[in-house]
Parts: sequence; structure tokens; C-alpha cells
Amino acid sequence: MPVATILSKKDIHSSGQQIIDSWAEEIGIESNDITINIITDFSQFGNSYPIMVNLYLPTIWNEESVKQIQLSLIEVLSKHLKTEAKDIFIMTMLISSGHVVDKGQIGVW
Repeated sequence: MPVATILSKKDIHSSGQQIIDSWAEEIGIESNDITINIITDFSQFGNSYPIMVNLYLPTIWNEESVKQIQLSLIEVLSKHLKTEAKDIFIMTMLISSGHVVDKGQIGVW
């Protein structure tokens, strides 16, 4: 299910579970089906964003659903991190069936 790696210039570790719970509710899945990795110790050069997200989604959702998932994540991050949407960059990668190994098994959907 959704995996998000969040790079933030400020420490947001304490908000992790709140983000997962709110986002799960927004997109209608169980919170234990979402993984969020938070990275705060990094360097960024060039065009800089306070919050960058690498979002990995399985190809089970259609294009419109993917857009809604992305927008719901921006809303949840804005709310819980008290950050404007314009300061959040999300890049989404769609992962095909068979391109994931989870618990030693090839993931198929």
C-alpha cells in the first residue's frame, strides 16, 4: 500500500502516527497499510522545499484516485505540520504488481 518518505527541514517525528491515522481515514484504508519514513537530517541544494515527499503507490488505483491520494496527503501534512501546501512537494511513483518483495514474497495485486 502507500509508502511515503518525507524529508523535512524541521523535526516532525512526533507527528508521524497522527499523519498516518488522518491520511488512512482520508483515503479509506487501514492505517497499518501505510508506511511513512521521516528524514530530517539531510542536505538540499538548488530549488529548495521545506517538505519533500517521495510517494510510492501500487497500480491498484486509477489516475483520478492517485490524484486524490496525493491531494489528501498535502492536506494532512499541511494540517499536522502547520505548513502551507505551496511549501510541500510530492513526487509519486507507481509500482507495478510483481515489483515489490514484502516479507520474502513477491507482491502481486
